[in-house]
Amino acid sequence: MVVLRTGRAFFFSCGILQMLYKAEEFEYSPRERFDLFNEACAVYQVVYEHATSCNQVSKCGFAWKVAGRALCQLYTLKHSGDTVLCSFSVLEGAFKKNHRT
Repeated sequence: MVVLRTGRAFFFSCGILQMLYKAEEFEYSPRERFDLFNEACAVYQVVYEHATSCNQVSKCGFAWKVAGRALCQLYTLKHSGDTVLCSFSVLEGAFKKNHRT
């Protein structure tokens, strides 16, 4: 099987996001947050164990693309942090190597 698309669009078209969230995105899911958080952690754990067994940590990107929004919100809730809405392009620019201020 040849995959031409990458990122979230591919996972949505395959039905993986729909299977996890029962919606297009985490924010629109009708499911209980507790269940979503548990399943997001399970996705991450399975992927992490596989990645470490292959000594290829880069494979963890799958878990973050599929369940990253749920994992980030869970982390924020557990650590009583504030959140801010920010575009990905702004974050990418902020974390680029050789970023000049």
